[in-house]
Parts: sequence; structure tokens; C-alpha cells
Amino acid sequence: MLGRCRPSTNDNYNIPLPPNKKTSTTACPAIESEESCYLIPLKHQEVLKWYGEESNTRGWIVSDASDVAPFHLLLASIDDQKRVLIVIYEQLVDIETGVLVSEYK
Repeated sequence: MLGRCRPSTNDNYNIPLPPNKKTSTTACPAIESEESCYLIPLKHQEVLKWYGEESNTRGWIVSDASDVAPFHLLLASIDDQKRVLIVIYEQLVDIETGVLVSEYK
């Protein structure tokens, strides 16, 4: 499993996020001060599929991933200058998904 490292805001990184995201304080447990949490109106498997299909078209590649919940994706920018950790949290009712974003160094 990948761990969090040095959280940072994602505003300057153009990190790919599925459409219709909403900032959330409850969809992700234990949010650190500079991490960002989003509630995505998709099932968690749909969010995983979205990252697998869409991140590379937006200048990012999935460079590592875990296979147990909560799922961790390590995204690297195409130029390998930036890395972010995406943690995907399945919700109690699997019609929405929590996505935690933090910088990874």
C-alpha cells in the first residue's frame, strides 16, 4: 500500500478529477490540513475505471496502484515533474465515491 507524503493543495497541478465533483469534508476519513477531498457521483469501480482511461489523456499516468480498499493510485505527470496520491474511498451506499488528493514526493 502506498502512503501519504507531504500533502499540498492540488489547485496548481491540474490534477484530473472526474466530472461533477464536489468538495467534501465527510467523504474521506482523516483529511489533513492541506489535502483535498471530493465527493464524486460515481460508484468506486467507475472512478477507478475513469482514472485508468482518462488520466493519461489529461497529462498524467497511473504509475502505481494498490489492489485493496481504500484504493491508492499514484499519478505522475507526463513530464514526471509532479506526483500526486489519489485515495479512493467507497461510500456506504456505492453511488458516490470519496477521492482524497495529496502531493506525493
